[in-house]
Amino acid sequence: MTDTDQTEHPLRKHPRIQMPAMLEVSGKEYEVGNLSETGIGIIGMNPEDKPVGEVFRCRLILPFLGFSLDVDLEVEVRHFEEKNKVLGCRFVNLTQEQTAMLNEIIRSFFSGDVVTSDSLLHVVSRENFVKFRTKDDTPSSPKVLQKSWGTPVLLIIALLLGIAMGYALF
Repeated sequence: MTDTDQTEHPLRKHPRIQMPAMLEVSGKEYEVGNLSETGIGIIGMNPEDKPVGEVFRCRLILPFLGFSLDVDLEVEVRHFEEKNKVLGCRFVNLTQEQTAMLNEIIRSFFSGDVVTSDSLLHVVSRENFVKFRTKDDTPSSPKVLQKSWGTPVLLIIALLLGIAMGYALF
């Protein structure tokens, strides 16, 4: 069994799936042999036209019930599998939105969920992407300590002032 005709490989971090999809490159359409979160297998593309290491733009066309999703991507040729005539490419320069969309499509495909235009619009429109910490956001920085200790300290001071005022009144 080769990498292109299986959904999972024991050493593969991102399993490949086979789903109906096409890839448009320079006005010509090719069948997608497999798709993963990090790359794509293209059936029928001449390896002489796209040698290993070449980066090119393409459009992934994913047909769903009642709509089709076209995703403009940039890929790098990694290898050519002679036996099945599959050009293996990895995605490069993916945006957070493209990554989220591909992850949602693949997750839905694995779980058997129906992909709708509304679910994809929700994934693309949300802005809750993971943000990396800056140097000032590390737990030991004074700014973070001030943020984390500021509120409890103020509450304790307010409580002590309230107690002191209560004793002064009675």
